[in-house]
Amino acid sequence: MLPKQHIELLKSYITTRMFRVKQGEAYSIIKEAKAGVPQGGVLGPMLYLLYTCDIPQTENITMATGDTAIIAVGKNSEEASQKLQQASDNINNWTQA
Repeated sequence: MLPKQHIELLKSYITTRMFRVKQGEAYSIIKEAKAGVPQGGVLGPMLYLLYTCDIPQTENITMATGDTAIIAVGKNSEEASQKLQQASDNINNWTQA
């Protein structure tokens, strides 16, 4: 188990983050970022790996630093669709565990 001060540091890193979008000279209203980790941060890749390390590994799930993709190849679109659905079901079950 991590010491309390480490947990508090990580908690502050991923919670209560705000953002806004700039388009041309206009800015959006400030909103809270409710998911993910700060982009470009040194802890981002490590937190991603810690969070996703137990995603069920199958031939259809590809992971790279910061991204996860479900890819399926089949003899026809129906077979590929079935593989995508199975991989999606596996990810869904993982999120419910």
